[in-house]
Amino acid sequence: MTDTRHTPGPWETLKIAERGVVDYAIYPSNQIGFNVAKVLDGGSECETASNARLIAAAPELLDVCEAFIGWIGDGVAGEMLADIRARARAAIEKARKE
Repeated sequence: MTDTRHTPGPWETLKIAERGVVDYAIYPSNQIGFNVAKVLDGGSECETASNARLIAAAPELLDVCEAFIGWIGDGVAGEMLADIRARARAAIEKARKE
């Protein structure tokens, strides 16, 4: 599954604190200044930072889900693995949806 249309990872976060407001920029590791996303101050710096880290992890999470689907395939038995496989596929579809 190499149909990559998003900005390639890894992505990093950069804390931006101005006038008492803390935002986070998410940017490709090799392109500081080119933001793929920005998380605005949500009232709690801990929550804002956590949201930024989750977004920054998106390319790696997508890669892991795709690798998992490739490894597990369609032939693995078991209700638990079937549920995990379905959830991983749904996450991949959500990430790849245009």
